[in-house]
Amino acid sequence: MFSGRFPEDIDENGCIFIDRDPTHFGIILNWLRDRGAPREFPRNEAFLHEVQYYGLQESMYNSNVLYVFGGREERQGYGRMNERFDCIHNKWTVLAPMPAPRGYHAAVALGGRLYVCGLFQD
Repeated sequence: MFSGRFPEDIDENGCIFIDRDPTHFGIILNWLRDRGAPREFPRNEAFLHEVQYYGLQESMYNSNVLYVFGGREERQGYGRMNERFDCIHNKWTVLAPMPAPRGYHAAVALGGRLYVCGLFQD
């Protein structure tokens, strides 16, 4: 928001006036005050637009993505699938398959990377 992308309206006291729709601002402001508090955010385009305006989509929605890796099918054995579900937009995305078929594993997101370990292979 203060990157220079948008003009800043500064008053005589040095305060910045933010001319945005107040409908969702309270939710965003409360989240900024206490990021550790559990919150359910609205799931609509207007709220997401405001979150993106402030550049907070990665921070506020980082945990609203679900990944599914591999698995086992009765006749086909272990799978290579790799999919991501965006909980905000209610949408699945097929990602590049894993290098080898895997099942009975665990996954963790750490430092911006996904690790899949503890597996069986065909």
